[in-house]
Amino acid sequence: MGPQIAHVRWQRNLGSGIVPGPVTRGNVAYVATDGGVLHAIDIPTGRDLWTFDGGGPLGLEDLSTAPTVLADGLILWPGPHGRVYALSPDGKLRWTLSSPADPLTPAVDERSRLLVIADAGGGVSGYRLIPGDDVAPARLWSRSIAHPSYGNPAIGADGTTYVTGGDSLYALSPSGQLRWQVKTPQPVEVSAAVAQDGTVVFGSDNKIEYGVNPNGGIRWQHAIGNFTYSSPVGVPGDLVVYGNHSGVVSVLDAADGQLARSVHGTGQIWTSTAVDSRGDLYFATQSGGIYGFGPSGSQLFQIQAGGKFDSYPAIAADGTLLVGGSDGVLRAIR
Repeated sequence: MGPQIAHVRWQRNLGSGIVPGPVTRGNVAYVATDGGVLHAIDIPTGRDLWTFDGGGPLGLEDLSTAPTVLADGLILWPGPHGRVYALSPDGKLRWTLSSPADPLTPAVDERSRLLVIADAGGGVSGYRLIPGDDVAPARLWSRSIAHPSYGNPAIGADGTTYVTGGDSLYALSPSGQLRWQVKTPQPVEVSAAVAQDGTVVFGSDNKIEYGVNPNGGIRWQHAIGNFTYSSPVGVPGDLVVYGNHSGVVSVLDAADGQLARSVHGTGQIWTSTAVDSRGDLYFATQSGGIYGFGPSGSQLFQIQAGGKFDSYPAIAADGTLLVGGSDGVLRAIR
């Protein structure tokens, strides 16, 4: 369960803005800065266990990417110089992969060991991971979709990769073949989410949130009422959650797109929403607010931290909420 009150457990200035989203594993948080440094942080104390310097700033100014941590502890970090860095749990470099443009958050199907890396230039490539190997994996396939691409890829239960680019959502087979494409009237600037029942959900700049069947047919459309830069998140109960520029977080039924509930903050929401096992919602806004809401819609807390928030929040195993700001401060709320 996430925090129920506005108690800041600790906070640290990491020296550069934090647009990338934190990722947690056990008592460790992996947090990158815009300056191109990845921190492995001990969550109870807030101290660095190690850092890895990518040797330059990240290229993406306001897009929240994050490391991907595999079951064996391997960390795949979309870092500077168009590279994905594979690091051991103790921060040692194992190998790198290069992309023609800034890489997005890697997606991995652990069962088939398929690694998919998309980049902001519309490139998508598939690789076969070999456990314990210190050599970069061989590329299986590569293709281009529309430019630009701001959506981190997602892999469905059947191995299909879903990625957004230009004004469309694309579905790629495990071998990289285009299965289908859903085109919208305006650009798509968010990632897609795969709900429990397989519905693929994403928002477009035409102020519509879409639910798409695994075969590419549009199941439903939900009027957002404003723009959304907040990538949806699939949560238990076959629900999806996303925010918008009106400061509203909506919870939709993935089966039919009907509104289950909504909560309101102050300021535009560009981040995804973190959801705990109880259904508590946590998000931050462009006007510097950090919010927690209970399952009934009652507000748990509000912290006026200042600055703005592009970084996607994360909830650690012990319930600590981690939120990184444009001011370079990582806040741990517990």
